Amino acid sequence: MANYINVTSLNRLAKRVLEQCDPLNDLIVCGEISGFTRHYKSGHLYFTLKDENASIKTVMFRSQAQLLNFEPQNGMLVLVYGRATIYERDGVFQLYADYMKPFGAGAAQMAFDALYKKLEAEGLFAPERKRPLPAVPRCIGVVTSKTGAAWQDVQNVIGRRWPMVKLLLAPVSVQGIEAEKTIETIMAADVNAELERMRERNSRMTNVERAAKNGDTALINFEGFKDGVAFEGGKGENFPLVLGSGQFIPGFEEQVVGHSAGEEFEVNVTFPEDYHAEDLKGQPVVFKVKLNAVQEKELPALDDEFAKDVSEFDTLADLKKDVKDRLQKDADNKAQVDMENGLIATVIENMEGEIPQCMFENKINEMVNDFSYRLQSQGMNLDLYLHYTGSTMEAFRATFQESAERQVKIRLALEKIAEVENLTATPEDIEAEYEKIAKNYGLEAQKVKGLLPEKEIAKDVTVNKAIDLVRDSAVVTEKKVKKTAAKSKKKAESEAEEAADEE
Repeated sequence: MANYINVTSLNRLAKRVLEQCDPLNDLIVCGEISGFTRHYKSGHLYFTLKDENASIKTVMFRSQAQLLNFEPQNGMLVLVYGRATIYERDGVFQLYADYMKPFGAGAAQMAFDALYKKLEAEGLFAPERKRPLPAVPRCIGVVTSKTGAAWQDVQNVIGRRWPMVKLLLAPVSVQGIEAEKTIETIMAADVNAELERMRERNSRMTNVERAAKNGDTALINFEGFKDGVAFEGGKGENFPLVLGSGQFIPGFEEQVVGHSAGEEFEVNVTFPEDYHAEDLKGQPVVFKVKLNAVQEKELPALDDEFAKDVSEFDTLADLKKDVKDRLQKDADNKAQVDMENGLIATVIENMEGEIPQCMFENKINEMVNDFSYRLQSQGMNLDLYLHYTGSTMEAFRATFQESAERQVKIRLALEKIAEVENLTATPEDIEAEYEKIAKNYGLEAQKVKGLLPEKEIAKDVTVNKAIDLVRDSAVVTEKKVKKTAAKSKKKAESEAEEAADEE
């Protein structure tokens, strides 16, 4: 008989192979969010990342989700920073997100345009408001930094050539928007936490001949009864229950603790008042349980052999150095993204003027239409979706309001910056943008050209140049802090996988 492996070994092997693939461990993936869910208990985010040809299940743990400065929405185009591997138990290939940000022009553009139009309507740019320069000025206003070299140069030159003139300083930050960039310094504790996560991912479950305790995995058969009658959804066989995880309703896991493999017993619990099934809310039930096996997690030793097994390095020291370098790179990238998002937010905050509500409504219409189109591709329509979710069209549109306003404002602001700074898109810029879009969506560049007008691509290019201008001209103050490994990723990952079972 040929040699064989079981399913667990197969999934574990595939997971190990993928984790040793460096490109999969440092990814930036572009796609649209669908099926978005924030788990009610754990706070982890679950969603599918899609483009027109493929999709991938994605999870973002609570510790990372708390750092987001926007609320993810179905239909939102995002950049996800993370790694891809297999969820060992189910054999599902999925993306683990460490950070995420909206992709595209973003949010700060439309408000700047509104301000310009307001000032123009007030006649502030009219030629008749401009005054000719006097032959012999008595007062000169200087708009620059109070501490900059330009102010010192102006004073020196004027002092030599025309000392009788009065200088009036209007101090500003001439280099751009002030921003703080917080850079986390990776410490030994962070490296150790990451190594523990790697050990966790390479652990194995072993049967033990003792009473079950918290932290063990209990393989159980169970069936629930209410008033002596089995209820729907209350039965399972050989279910892997992690004791102490809070995966089952309160009181269940505590009554499994202390039992050994082979025992059959009853568990008496009461469903919570807020339980989703109406006929079970606040109701006492009895579960008949058989404990098939008690398993504990066996972690590999943290040594040179471990380094060889999980990486291309021969020593643990080399692996630690690589882990530290990778974590520091991730921290630096996140600091840069946070700083750029802060710059855009500042641009929006500093804008004045009213934006017509119709612009927001038009953007919401686009987002609703995109969502409806995706539903149709899945064999569902929007009316049916609203029926199943118990929502109304008004409430559904309201979910896009905040995101639409932000996108409109960003677009207006950056378009105006591009106009004022005379930023243009060259033919080379446009061609490169077509190539980038084609690569992101796995399409031929020529097909993309047929779908997206060159005028719109040129506008996107100039907007991106405006973003670069805002970033490059910013006055950035770096603040270095020591990163603290509050909760190890292994624990968060474990919680996320357990929470997924409740879905």
